[in-house]
Amino acid sequence: MPPKKSFQPLPGQKKLRFGGQPLHTNDDEPKSVPESERVAGSASTSDNDSEKKKRKFLPQCLKNYGWLKYDEDKNFMYCDVCTKFNRNNSLHQNEECRNYQHTTLVRHALFNDHQTALQIPELQKHLRTIQRKSEIYEHSRQSCISPSKMHSLCVENIPLSKFKSLQTFCFMI
Repeated sequence: MPPKKSFQPLPGQKKLRFGGQPLHTNDDEPKSVPESERVAGSASTSDNDSEKKKRKFLPQCLKNYGWLKYDEDKNFMYCDVCTKFNRNNSLHQNEECRNYQHTTLVRHALFNDHQTALQIPELQKHLRTIQRKSEIYEHSRQSCISPSKMHSLCVENIPLSKFKSLQTFCFMI
């Protein structure tokens, strides 16, 4: 591998400072920053490097995502909609998701599986409306007297009071 290039500041360029003190007094000797002044996420020489950062569930996510639920006893989050409509994905209640990163929720909201699950209640509502309308239409079609039926009734001299029972009889045959 080729040797790494050393950074050479441009003329008039200021040196990087941390807390008012230069990070490097000399290009070869890095200055150590006290533990109290270290920025979160910066490199650390302590034993905590090997440990993962423990994430906690943020209750504000429940407000941002109406479909999100959190089980405090078992300490996991899940999608209520996907669980209700049996969508088998990473945020199903049986999966017990403990990945509390915001990107997990954003990705889940964009999944086709989740989008479909969100549409199911509205689709069911439309289906019930269509069924109701078809029942009304069928009922009105049966009770409606067409001009040809009216002509037959008049020619045969059948009273309208008998028409309903005659019509029911014809449908049963």
